[in-house]
Amino acid sequence: MDLGEEMDDQDQEPVDFSSPESPASPFSPGPSVETPLPILSFYNKSITAEKLADLSVSDLYEYWMQKFESGQLNEQSTLEMMREYWIKIVPHVYKLEANQDCLAPFKEAEDMVEKFLIEPLAWFLTQSECSSDFLTQYLAVRDNPPTVCGRVFQVGEATYSCRQCGMDPTCVLCADCFKDSEHKTHKYKIATSAGGGYCDCGDPEAWRSHVHCKSHTPNPHKFKDDKNEQHEGFDKRARLILPALLLYSFELTANELDRHLPSSLTLHEDKNADDQIGYPLFCTVLYNDETHTFDLVIQTLTRALQCSKKDAIEFATTIDREGRSIVKVGGFNQCHEAQKIIERNTAGRGPNTKSLKCSVVKREVVQHQAFALRLLSWVEVLCTHSLSIRTIVQNVFYCKGEGLVLCSDTSKNAWLVDAVMLNDTKLWKAARSCWHRLIIAGLLKEYDSKKTFAEVFTREYASTMDDFIRDDHDHSYSVTSLSVQIFTVPSIAHFLVENQDVIYTILRVLLAQCDSRVNAAGKLEFDRGAVVATTSFKRTNFAILDLKYILTNPPISWSALMVKNFTNGIDSFLKFLSYMQEMDSVTRQVGQHMEYEPEWESAFNLHIKLQPVVQLSLEWCGLNKPVFIRAFRHCLHDLSKAYEVLKSKSTTLELANHSATCYVYDVATQPVSVHLPLTRYFSGLYLHLQAFELDFFSSEFNLTEKPVPEMIMEPALRTQVLIAQVNASMWKRNGYALLNQLYFYHNVRCRADMLDKDIITLQISASVIESNEFLIHVINRFGLYQWILTGFDEKALKPEGQEEDFSKYLGTLTEEFLGLLITLVSARFTPGVGQVERANTIKKEVIQQLCIEPMTHSMLNKSLVENVNLETGLELVIHEVANQKGPTPQRSSVVYELKPEFYDDYDVYHYHYTREEMSKAEESQRARKKAAKEPEIFPPPKLPPFTQMFDMLVNFLQCDIFLHVIGLVLNKSLQKSNRNINESLVRKALHLLGHGLNEEIARNKREAGHYFQFTHNAARWNIFEILDKMLQDSALNHHHKMILWLRNQHSAIKPDTFETQAPLVAQPDEEEEKKRKAELIKEAKEKMMAKMAAAQKKFMLVNKDLFSEEKIGAEFGEDELGINCDTDMNPVDTIGVGPRKQNPTHLPDEKYICILCQEEQNLAIGNKRFVLACFIQRSTMMSQYRDKLIEESTNEYQGTRQNEISAVELINPLYLNPNLNTSSVMTTCGHIMHDHCWSSHMDTVVNKERRRPYRLRHPLSFDVDKLEWLCPMCESICNAALPMAVHLSRMYNFSSDSASEPDKYQTEPSGSFDVWMHGMQLVVQNKVVSKKMTATDEYDSWAKIRYGSSDDNVMFGLTSSSKTLIAGTMEPDDGEHFLKHCRSRSYLADSEHTVNKWLYSGFHPIFTTFMIRNYNAALCIELPREDDFRLLLSIWNCLAFTIVSSEAFHRDQNLPFFGDQVPLRRNIGIKYLTRACAVNSDRNGYWIEYSRTFAIRILTTLLNNRQQDPTLFECDAFGLLVYLTFSMPSLFVYPENAGAEGTTEESSWTGEYCQPPCGNLIDHHILRLLYMYHVTQILLSIDFSHCLREPEQDKVVEPTPPCPNTPSSEEPMETDTEPSSSQFVSRKEYIFGRIWQRAKKENVPWDEMSKVDCDAVWIAVQQASVPFLRCCAKFYESLSGIAPPPELETVDSSFDYLIKYLDLPKEFEALFVSLIDWQLPYKWASHPRTPKILETVLPVDARKYPLDLGGLSYEYLPRILVVKYPRMLSSLTPLPEDYTELINMVSNFTCKNSKTLDSRTPTMCLVCGTILCSQSYCCQREIKPNFVIGSCMYHANYCGGGSGIYLRIRECKLFLTHGQNRGCFLPPPYLDEYGEPDQGLRRGNPLKLSIEKYEALRKLWVQHAIPEEIARTTEHSVTAAGTEWQYL
Repeated sequence: MDLGEEMDDQDQEPVDFSSPESPASPFSPGPSVETPLPILSFYNKSITAEKLADLSVSDLYEYWMQKFESGQLNEQSTLEMMREYWIKIVPHVYKLEANQDCLAPFKEAEDMVEKFLIEPLAWFLTQSECSSDFLTQYLAVRDNPPTVCGRVFQVGEATYSCRQCGMDPTCVLCADCFKDSEHKTHKYKIATSAGGGYCDCGDPEAWRSHVHCKSHTPNPHKFKDDKNEQHEGFDKRARLILPALLLYSFELTANELDRHLPSSLTLHEDKNADDQIGYPLFCTVLYNDETHTFDLVIQTLTRALQCSKKDAIEFATTIDREGRSIVKVGGFNQCHEAQKIIERNTAGRGPNTKSLKCSVVKREVVQHQAFALRLLSWVEVLCTHSLSIRTIVQNVFYCKGEGLVLCSDTSKNAWLVDAVMLNDTKLWKAARSCWHRLIIAGLLKEYDSKKTFAEVFTREYASTMDDFIRDDHDHSYSVTSLSVQIFTVPSIAHFLVENQDVIYTILRVLLAQCDSRVNAAGKLEFDRGAVVATTSFKRTNFAILDLKYILTNPPISWSALMVKNFTNGIDSFLKFLSYMQEMDSVTRQVGQHMEYEPEWESAFNLHIKLQPVVQLSLEWCGLNKPVFIRAFRHCLHDLSKAYEVLKSKSTTLELANHSATCYVYDVATQPVSVHLPLTRYFSGLYLHLQAFELDFFSSEFNLTEKPVPEMIMEPALRTQVLIAQVNASMWKRNGYALLNQLYFYHNVRCRADMLDKDIITLQISASVIESNEFLIHVINRFGLYQWILTGFDEKALKPEGQEEDFSKYLGTLTEEFLGLLITLVSARFTPGVGQVERANTIKKEVIQQLCIEPMTHSMLNKSLVENVNLETGLELVIHEVANQKGPTPQRSSVVYELKPEFYDDYDVYHYHYTREEMSKAEESQRARKKAAKEPEIFPPPKLPPFTQMFDMLVNFLQCDIFLHVIGLVLNKSLQKSNRNINESLVRKALHLLGHGLNEEIARNKREAGHYFQFTHNAARWNIFEILDKMLQDSALNHHHKMILWLRNQHSAIKPDTFETQAPLVAQPDEEEEKKRKAELIKEAKEKMMAKMAAAQKKFMLVNKDLFSEEKIGAEFGEDELGINCDTDMNPVDTIGVGPRKQNPTHLPDEKYICILCQEEQNLAIGNKRFVLACFIQRSTMMSQYRDKLIEESTNEYQGTRQNEISAVELINPLYLNPNLNTSSVMTTCGHIMHDHCWSSHMDTVVNKERRRPYRLRHPLSFDVDKLEWLCPMCESICNAALPMAVHLSRMYNFSSDSASEPDKYQTEPSGSFDVWMHGMQLVVQNKVVSKKMTATDEYDSWAKIRYGSSDDNVMFGLTSSSKTLIAGTMEPDDGEHFLKHCRSRSYLADSEHTVNKWLYSGFHPIFTTFMIRNYNAALCIELPREDDFRLLLSIWNCLAFTIVSSEAFHRDQNLPFFGDQVPLRRNIGIKYLTRACAVNSDRNGYWIEYSRTFAIRILTTLLNNRQQDPTLFECDAFGLLVYLTFSMPSLFVYPENAGAEGTTEESSWTGEYCQPPCGNLIDHHILRLLYMYHVTQILLSIDFSHCLREPEQDKVVEPTPPCPNTPSSEEPMETDTEPSSSQFVSRKEYIFGRIWQRAKKENVPWDEMSKVDCDAVWIAVQQASVPFLRCCAKFYESLSGIAPPPELETVDSSFDYLIKYLDLPKEFEALFVSLIDWQLPYKWASHPRTPKILETVLPVDARKYPLDLGGLSYEYLPRILVVKYPRMLSSLTPLPEDYTELINMVSNFTCKNSKTLDSRTPTMCLVCGTILCSQSYCCQREIKPNFVIGSCMYHANYCGGGSGIYLRIRECKLFLTHGQNRGCFLPPPYLDEYGEPDQGLRRGNPLKLSIEKYEALRKLWVQHAIPEEIARTTEHSVTAAGTEWQYL
């Protein structure tokens, strides 16, 4: 029945059926009672959700215990009892309602699940009221401590494998066990788990030693005997309840439940309707598959559910993670409609035509399934903690319980474990994972249970693999993935081979899949178009992996049954290899190019997967003689069957009086394949013959159809001929598919089982076939028979019957033929072929690789073949053959360099070399020998002897045909007419002769009377006579050294050789030849220089006027020629600002060359304009409180801009915040162009990019839509062009500011400062409102709150009469002085028109564009108008931040900040940006209005310091200095038509103009005022506790009479508490005390100033103010052009020299002189918010303070933070030294948007240390319509100002990002012991943090060089294009 019918009776009283005499029964009615037992009545009556909380769990527990104690419960009745309870309670706990939010349907149900569903079970098990957590603790205490860990790995969790102790690479430890084990001191590898495996700690068959960690070490003293009454009762109840839980879960998950629950879980009174809505509820459930894309699912859900894209993304993420998701809850029609839309939109959209699986199921089905998964997880936890629970679970899975019937058909699937496995593909991901984890926790921890499970797994292997192949889920979600847990256990694997015939079982699956893919010729065939078929066969490869697991550990002893079953498996395996033999054959394309590239990847993937299986099976065969004989016989039989067709076509060939019967086959016209696994398997078996004292002709291998050696070698020989013909360019029309196949044929991944085995096959044939016959076979197959037969006669080159002329290929083919012979002779470093061990093989490869160049450890590892355990053995030999060279400044990694004694082992024709490697190695060795003055020849190295089976191989070196061919080659080399005999061919012929001589010498030393008589046979063929002739031929002098070496070897064999022969013709001496050539070169050079000198003289005579002294002097200037150097100037007294500055009397010309047109000219008014290539970006590099940025990134500022910029900029852009959280910064590469050249270049770049196809635009390293471009010179990224202004002194008349003019204030600078301060106070008092601020864009609702008060949405100004009024209120001299320095613009004589034209026709428009680019880059928004007042603020802010960040960088890196040692690119940008801002002050119209308003507002803040004004903790002193310097000139400039409409436009301005700042007296006053401001900031911000006097040093300070200007008690500085009890105090004590008192500063006794060492305080203030003074010095150096003294060019700029250059008072008393000076710091410290801010020092909530924010809510106001001075550069986040600590730290990291599972790609921001979920749909942000970015890009927008540095922890990959769609990968800072990074953890070596690498990365960050690095990397990379950076 349905739950809805019972809910109609919800108002009736519940009935209790219990009685004291008998236990209550839920199945029979009883009398009603007054006090009900709600739980018991619930068995018969329904209950509402509202009354669910009133249910009594204790009553239920008592009822269950009564049933148990009365003996009424068995396994079946317990299951029925539980079902009755779950039927009623589960739908109310897992609540689903119509049209509810389905994104997290059961998010709030966990507490109710624990209370009403899990705790009753825990109570029943423990017979006490306890929680599930208590139950696990009880089990842990009760049972013995586990000796096996068994921790199940999550996806991405770190795993550790010991290379010394592990049985194979699959034996791994979890992080906890690894840290507590001895393996951490061994050589180990680190990797990340794909999920599903478990920790092998405690498994004796996984480790050779150190089996247990400390936590799992068995302790016999802690053994616990659990045979007591309490434990027996627990076990009895567990044996009742656990079967019920597991069978209930299986019934709910494994069966296909479509519309309704199983009958056992359905209420009999069900009317199938919900009582609240009147109809039954259904759920639309969407399932995951691996064929439809994420985007398709998102698009489909958006349409079907009418939901937002964000919700659709969350649905898709849940489906991908869990395997399914509820997407709709409602009536059947609603759910069915959603199902139809989903199926219709996804049908035919994937690789197949299937639609997404979507079903409509009853609501109760989903509810019970959710509970079933929860039960499985709970049982898994119990199994983890208790052996007894595991034993019971094993009994249930293996059906050893009582009275349980799993299904009706008891003859099949009678065990629960069988049923779970066979129904695995019916489950969704989450259900599969629950069952798999339970199997691991319950069945695989005990050996006996694991062995039983292995039997079941093998029995059902074929069925489960077939299901997996048809399924589309990943292998990690299939039950077949458990094979690694059982097949890798040696004893279990051997047991399965012996008793279950597991090898045949696995191969039967492979062969069944191959049957449908075998063509008519019986070969495997793959079709590129059959995507589904190819994908299914790829899934079959996992069976090959299982075969590898089974064979990983060969047996020690063999039983008869094992021999039988293994040989059966080998027979099937050879059949599988027969399917692969000669698959993917290719035929040479003639005439036209191949139209379609054939599919070749699948065959090579299959081969790579099969490679370890072949090696292991050969190892097994080599351990047992009967097995070996059976395998060898079967292999011979299959080869004979495969190539019996060759016998029908043969011919007899004769050469050099020898004949052979050869098979007829032409590689150039018939099919040939590189896939020969059967032939190569034979070669592998052949190497074991000698171990069993057998040979090829032994009687054990006598077969009726035994193949002859010629037949066996035929396939391998064809492959070698194919390679030779490809190298001869005969197969060019076959496309890249063939080239790729040959590449992998030689590649280290495949060559061990391809190239090497083919060479062994040919060596086998050469050793058993008569040598002359063998060479005839090879020569015939190469197509050289006719050519050699005719003695290399070119007239007879065209073979009979061939349409194509092969003459042009014969030279290369002959060369390849000789190369093959060299390989056959020299390839002796294979165990079984040569008398060597595996270490010798590795050593040989390492030597050959190091002969190319010194290599890193990883490069050497990549060049070596890995064994089945993924080890190369490099560590065994590397220190024997190579010296280790440590890192250098140019190279961070360790390299290995070959030891000198091993250079003689260099083999110039090493067959593992590629052509490029061979050429590079020869070039390297030639250079080495040349440096050592050794002969530049490379004779064959000494080789180890062959084994007995291959001893006859070298016989072909002395056979007649070989010597005949060599003689022909050498004879033809003496003839100059043969085009096919080249130098390389002769070199190989001589090399082969060297091998013959070496072989004879070696055999003479080893044995006497041997058969190998090379010199005798070579003499019969006149080889040495031919060599003598070649020595006499000067045209062959490049071979003479090698020939002489051969003669020396010959003489070593026969010492009297040279005595009996005629003397050789003397060759010309090489030294004399070199001298002769050098003399010729010298003579030619002298003639050329004489001609050049004559031409130069002639030119000077013709152009005499160009070389006159006057012309030279005018061109270069006297200063440059050193004629008029000023030697009287004392550099120490250089002053750069103020009335005493040294104005330059002569300015040097500023000459620059345009990098585009290469024209050189001066930077002057009349010349072409120059621009500087720049890049503007946002920066957070100087942020003092980065946590604030992260906080802002998590807050949603509603009503602000779409890009959610920082609130700092939104509130007060006029006051640069001292936190320096974010600002724009300008960098430059230093390259300069003409303005028009740059414009033309930009047009060209834009047009070129727009013409480029859209599909090719992504890899571009710059974005033209953002006006980005690359510098034409250095390819640095740029996005702006800064106009370069000429020096101000060349445009304006600053003579009135000269120090030569007498002024009384020059001797009394404090008086001048007081006059100026008095005037500024009057300015603030006499300000007038000129106009209301007009809205410039939609965001100007923020304008009213930009300056801190509601009435500041106006523009301020002064009238022309105000200037006179202000001066009139002063003393006459003061007024005159004030008016003198408040003047308008003054030009140099006769230059006004020229300057105006230069400014307004060129400079100002370009600079306006630059300011707009700066604003756009700083805030990432576009300005609608060019007259926006924010342009001035942003450019001044950029300049101030650029100088501050540059100073901090130089200070951080201990680099000089002044002088010529500063790189040009860091100096020139600041210089010309400062000039441009200064020149920009000379603008009229609204620019003057804006500047005046800014100046008045800043002066108001500094002089009045009102309550609504910002505190000194909210303003940066240097920022205020820059703002005030550029805005001050506008204060006293007025239009003549002031008050008229439109006077703020530039075109209508007719009044005065501003005089730009140049470091004059006014600028000096501004500097002094802001220096005082900064000193006050330091006094209030830093800790002076170190400046307190020690108690024993407390003395009565001699009272110092105050200055006459000291404020009296009647003055405003009067306070309630005097700073000292003394009547007279020093000026420092008085001011310090007053400031600290008003601010209530902690850590200083401001009420007892005698305890403070004020001199020490002032010294600390001086040191803290040095960065500010350095910034000011750089600013005024750029502004005035006066270079600082040389003393400031050192790394540490001295405070004394900075003060002198800036002309500021050094001592405190000289700085604070007058009453005005004393009042200012007191006023700044008296701001009402200052004490509150200092109370906490850390962030203070600004909403506590009474600020008028113009309607802005307090919640958007940022917190006020106290900055400590001096400010330091922010460092990157600290990283642990060991990478394992970092990866373990994020092992359980969970994405906040995906709380159910761990994040797969946790990524750390190295700037702030935040862990993010990268490249995941769950964390994507839609920042604007239809534009989504990933979490890293979103985070970088705040944390790094748009740039970011991230480390993908589980992959050890580091990447940089900039903007929203740009990035690049860089090597991470973690290096292994060889100094190399390991991106992707491919090598798995332990990694340690490299401080140098990390510091280099930090330097990249603090230099603002991330965009440039990304651009450069992208420009030169071909892999970055495939990364979608915006989704990271």
